[in-house]
Amino acid sequence: MHKTMLVIGSAYSGKTSIAHSLCSATSELDTTLLYFAPQAPNTSTQTSLDWHWRDITENDRSREGTLIQGNRTNPMSQELSSHDPDSFLNLISHNLSSQALILDGLNLWWAQLYLKNLGKYAPEHAYRIALEEGQRLFDPLSAFKGQTLVMVSQEMGLGMPPRASSERFFRQGMGLWNQCLGQFCAESYWVIAGKIASIAK
Repeated sequence: MHKTMLVIGSAYSGKTSIAHSLCSATSELDTTLLYFAPQAPNTSTQTSLDWHWRDITENDRSREGTLIQGNRTNPMSQELSSHDPDSFLNLISHNLSSQALILDGLNLWWAQLYLKNLGKYAPEHAYRIALEEGQRLFDPLSAFKGQTLVMVSQEMGLGMPPRASSERFFRQGMGLWNQCLGQFCAESYWVIAGKIASIAK
């Protein structure tokens, strides 16, 4: 029976490094890291959420080649990235034989689904549809045959509620999405300042 773990924390908290450490502690075999690097949304309206997403996009594209390298703890790891939600699912399907698999950037993966639907529906409907579409992530993982599966996502929403409805429902949806990840995983790890602050099983 393989181990399933969720690593969650704020931006630059050391989540990826901790994910590698957990894999090293449970498996001596090679680790495959699949990272979702977002692409800028193609929207006609420029809300503050759009600008925030563009900042994320620019940061992740500029550090895509160094982010994983800087956090690498296993020199034998394989690192692959995808910019498209569907392509990311295909990437997962082709790496289910890995003994240790890390899925990083799952918060960005769900955010891409939300933004896609935000161009078609009101925010209160877009986040619900994105949550339904997000369930596709778990379908291929039922066929995972390795020893360790680690999911990495980002916590958000600890500040004041935003005024724009698109941002409020984005934050609400992200919280529910992280709950979905937590329900799928047997163990959850909270990371702050590069340390594991609390553990839930």
